[in-house]
Amino acid sequence: MTQDFLANKQARLMLLRAFESVTGVPVGIFEGRGNSTVGNLIENERVSGEYCRMIQSLPGGIELCAADEHDRAASALTAGEPLLSVCHAGLFNESVPIDINGEAKVVLLYGEALIRGEKYQQQSLEKFCQIAQRMSTSSDEDQLWASFCRVRTFESRELEALRSMLPIVEWFYALVAQEAKLRANFEDMAHELQTRMQPLIADAEGLYEKRNLPGMGEIDPLIRRVMASSMALDTVLQSQSLGDWLGDYSFRGGDLLRVVRQAVDIYRPEAERKEVDIRIATPDDEWPKLKFSRDHLQYAFNNLVQNAVKYSFQGGPERYRFIRISGREAGAFYCVEIENFGVGILQEEIDGGLLFRDGYQGRLTRGEYRKGAGKGLAFVHRVISKHNGKITVSCSLVGSQDDPPQFQPHLTTFSVLLPYDGGEGGK
Repeated sequence: MTQDFLANKQARLMLLRAFESVTGVPVGIFEGRGNSTVGNLIENERVSGEYCRMIQSLPGGIELCAADEHDRAASALTAGEPLLSVCHAGLFNESVPIDINGEAKVVLLYGEALIRGEKYQQQSLEKFCQIAQRMSTSSDEDQLWASFCRVRTFESRELEALRSMLPIVEWFYALVAQEAKLRANFEDMAHELQTRMQPLIADAEGLYEKRNLPGMGEIDPLIRRVMASSMALDTVLQSQSLGDWLGDYSFRGGDLLRVVRQAVDIYRPEAERKEVDIRIATPDDEWPKLKFSRDHLQYAFNNLVQNAVKYSFQGGPERYRFIRISGREAGAFYCVEIENFGVGILQEEIDGGLLFRDGYQGRLTRGEYRKGAGKGLAFVHRVISKHNGKITVSCSLVGSQDDPPQFQPHLTTFSVLLPYDGGEGGK
């Protein structure tokens, strides 16, 4: 059973109602995990008969019915074959494991019926008498008995014959599994497209800045068309609807180092043009596996590495420039630090949390360093918060104060703290 199907309540209700409509008996679905089951997947949507509703109206009745059904579904899952069993109130159900791709993933429990035959009737009456003892008055007991007598009665083979509907259920689940597989493939394609678009945008920006150099005049119209396309893509990527473009958060176990390396690979060509070296200082075997939403976290690190490159000062033979990325344990978090040497950030901007405000552009990012729409860091902050993480920034002046502020060299460090237990929870 896929999580996609579990989340699609409408789809499973359609399936259950179709089964009930054709067979005329109530039905419940249980997800299988290992040798146990997890809840009745139709929750309170199940349509129960009159007798069952009376049983459930008794003190603790709903909880007792739910536990009873759960146990019988789990027994069928363990046995790996259909089981006919009687509930605590005297009604019979078929518990049928549904096989999907060679694995029992779902148990269909249907019936709420009486079965003809002395053996079956004796079992039902014994269970009924135990329930009747809980009735407060003889009048209530009479009503319960009348309701019990109106329960639909089958031959045992008739109840078993309703399994002929199961191929439809199996087909439905197979279809859902195929849909989930296609969706995963689409997510992979979207992720690949996203990571490939960002360096193209960076290349287009670089060409645009050089459009007035000697010899560039002939290709200036081409550059402008490329820039127009890249700016349109940048508008999509940097807009407030970026979260919608990336899709819903999907938290899965993943390799954090792979995310960081991919961000570095994307912007290494741009860094090399500025003669800036990007290095990952922490050994490979010290990076953890965490639970995160891949596309969202990838975009966050892409943005942070891109900013580190963008705001680094130009390197050269006499000026070694580098971006240092490292990871370390920080209590319940793993901390990734991205350091660069270049344009600074004012302390009042850090203290006021201005960097992570939507549309904010740093006061020192002027001239050639005034790029972007000021939306990237705001989205990065939302992504990290959604991962129950934190992002902080520090900046210190490491050069002469005699230069204009935007040209004073600073060491800037962005620290991303991600919890080891991962998961969704931020706002």
